Amino acid sequence: SLADATLLGVAGGDRAGATVAGLGGVMGEEYGPALGLGAPNQDDGAEDGGAVYIWWSTLSGTVSLADADARLLGLHEGGFAGLGLAAGGDIDRNGRADVLIGAPGSNGGFGQAYIVGSFEL
Repeated sequence: SLADATLLGVAGGDRAGATVAGLGGVMGEEYGPALGLGAPNQDDGAEDGGAVYIWWSTLSGTVSLADADARLLGLHEGGFAGLGLAAGGDIDRNGRADVLIGAPGSNGGFGQAYIVGSFEL
């Protein structure tokens, strides 16, 4: 394969990789740019609640989503969090990038989006 890294889903039907986005410096400049991957049918938070997996560490070889640096779970059944995923710039103006997560099935099917501030270890 020509890929530097291959990211593997952890459960059938999660639709891991439905969205993939460069997320900028969510951990600040000392960590470099982050990568986000959406799995909108992931069930750990709620059935089809969805999830977003985030890496700020270097990726190479074959990597399981279970080994992500962070995992954000959708908590609404049928919310499909992670079906939309994007870098949000520095919305909270703390010098670090923020993450935008779309959950089109949340809010009774009207949908909603989350702005997730930068991460701290």
